[in-house]
Amino acid sequence: MIHPAIDACAQLRAQGVKADEVERIELRVHPLVLELTGKKTPKDGLEGKFSVYHGCAVGLIFGQAGEGEYADEIVNRPDVVALRAKVNATTDLAKLLLTLQPS
Repeated sequence: MIHPAIDACAQLRAQGVKADEVERIELRVHPLVLELTGKKTPKDGLEGKFSVYHGCAVGLIFGQAGEGEYADEIVNRPDVVALRAKVNATTDLAKLLLTLQPS
């Protein structure tokens, strides 16, 4: 559910983007992403697993979001908390736009 957002942030890191350069991260996600993983300020590793915000932050900082990135101490690390606060997620449904030729 949150893997595309994590992967996008990890790819940005691989391209040289550093967390301290980020002003804001804007996510457009399916409504279920926020329903299931919308925990904005997780307090521990378990809550972090249900946070697309945390996933994005660790994806950019560490280049991955494996089990270690959901440890309590990582969830509460100041740089992770600061970057997580810069992530904004809004819902957006998939769309198909079709324009017909005039008849």
